[in-house]
Amino acid sequence: MVRNHEVIFETAQPAGGAANAGSAYDPRSGGGTSHLDIDPHSRTLIADWLSLHGTNFNCAGGMTPWGTWLTAEENFNGYFGGSAPETGPLAESYKRYGIPGGWYAWARSVDRFDVAKEP
Repeated sequence: MVRNHEVIFETAQPAGGAANAGSAYDPRSGGGTSHLDIDPHSRTLIADWLSLHGTNFNCAGGMTPWGTWLTAEENFNGYFGGSAPETGPLAESYKRYGIPGGWYAWARSVDRFDVAKEP
């Protein structure tokens, strides 16, 4: 079983514990996924491990036909504010994904979510 972690930004803690902080996708974010290996007969926990860390809001997720697990950060475009570039290598991607969405207003207090400061 895979469990998505939705972490509220204000309460996110640095990655640590069972995971190597150097392997975090983004060490400034405290979300991710945990794997639980459960015996199907006894329904007891066999093993557990942190399989992904360093993401924000892993709301979406599911099993693929190949038996692998996909997870995604929903509404990520809403995290970003500021003035997006109209030309250059990122302009087309920003336009395609609707960045900056800005409805969460994180860019007002956290520079890494302001595309004008950290493209």
